[in-house]
Amino acid sequence: MFPPTTHDSRAPDGLRNYRGAREGRRGQDRACGDRGPNRHSHFPAAEPRGISGSPRTHCLLHKPTSPEILSLIFIFTLPAPNHTKASSVQSESPWLVGQVCSFWREISLSCRSLWASPIICHYSIMSVAQFDLQLARSGNTPLHPRVCGPPQSVFRLDLLKSLVKFSDRWASLFLSFNWPAVQPQLASLKGNVRRLEELHIVGAWGDGSAALSEGDRLKAFAIAPRLRTLSIVNICEPAVSLLLPWHQLTQYRAISGAHEHLAVLKLCPNLVNAHLVFRTTLTVTDNAPVSVRLPQLRKLHLANAESLRIMSLPVLEDIVLDQMVPENDALLPLLSLTRRDNPPLSSISLFNGALVGPTLITILEENPSISTLRIHIRRADIAAVDALFLRLTIGATHTECFAPNLVSLELGGRGAFGQERFLHMVQSRRRKQGSVPATCECESIQRISLRMTQKAALSSETVQGLGALAQGGMHLSMTTFSFFSDNFADPYE
Repeated sequence: MFPPTTHDSRAPDGLRNYRGAREGRRGQDRACGDRGPNRHSHFPAAEPRGISGSPRTHCLLHKPTSPEILSLIFIFTLPAPNHTKASSVQSESPWLVGQVCSFWREISLSCRSLWASPIICHYSIMSVAQFDLQLARSGNTPLHPRVCGPPQSVFRLDLLKSLVKFSDRWASLFLSFNWPAVQPQLASLKGNVRRLEELHIVGAWGDGSAALSEGDRLKAFAIAPRLRTLSIVNICEPAVSLLLPWHQLTQYRAISGAHEHLAVLKLCPNLVNAHLVFRTTLTVTDNAPVSVRLPQLRKLHLANAESLRIMSLPVLEDIVLDQMVPENDALLPLLSLTRRDNPPLSSISLFNGALVGPTLITILEENPSISTLRIHIRRADIAAVDALFLRLTIGATHTECFAPNLVSLELGGRGAFGQERFLHMVQSRRRKQGSVPATCECESIQRISLRMTQKAALSSETVQGLGALAQGGMHLSMTTFSFFSDNFADPYE
């Protein structure tokens, strides 16, 4: 999630000489303008003051913390490569941590990965000399730059020119910008991003008045032999028209129209993980031919289950269905897929879709490999959930194993359910408590996670019963939350 720290940027190799190289860095700081008269006051000087106010005073409160741990803590102050927003504090984080005391300054200067995530945005107040100094302090560590700014904002092209010089070290890149403002600078990147592994494009792409012409399209990343991860969110230009090495991608995340999704997927036969959010609905007939084949896709997060009717996913293991149309039965297209391709499903998650008990029970019957089930319960799903609990319960006269590999069950949402029936079901599937008959081959349930609203809170008897199971070795997680309206974000996201 965070920029990787290579071995030479972390202790012991990255920190063993941080005191010996101190004087050399001071000279570099002075050469790069770190002590110049135009230096901003919030950037550290070469002789920072400690919290007691005296020069070179170590912070005794933090000194016992090892340099290795401090360097990792510093890195956690940086934004993740795919995070859509970065605050001004995060952009100045490498400089701010060095202002606490001289000990922290020495550690921050020796932690190369801390300086390897430069941020260029409309609120950047860093000078070119300071920006070059940050890049110099990163050494040879792979860079994770962020270029962002709202449309019509004043963009720091002077900083972008410095950043482009180091494009051969980019490992990930986050772009959110007004395309005409930065197009000339990025045009020179073609063939110079050979170490790029992740690309995230978010926000405005041009002025939105018309699609980009062939000469204006993004071509900088057409030659990126290591590119494996791509994220495209809310761009004006159709993603399928971008010049990218689509066949190399293994992870793809996008928010766009339904038909555009399908067109892109046809170009990515090597995808392993995909997260697709539809801006438009898609209607597919039951007898529609299969048009998208992804022979290596193992994990899929989908916002419109109807597209499963025309997709071939023979090795799919984990699927998340987050419906745009909650009234539709999202499990019917999944049932059609499992009967056609027979994938080795191990995890199913259903959010915001109508839960139809018979369909879910049929999927569990026909796919005994399922080990994890996540359900977002709505108020209209209570009967379906109770029917599922009844089917999962193992009785004394048990003769047929239903969902034999189910070991993890996660429930969330606003809807209530029969708590006594739920507790009895969980108890019946706990082999360690002696409830499972000797002839049963079902796995013992090992994990229960509940995230319910206050109105659907568990009774004291249910909590005590689950607590007793947790003492017997079952992992138990219970959370209560509340919302002011029915329009709320998915609690699992």
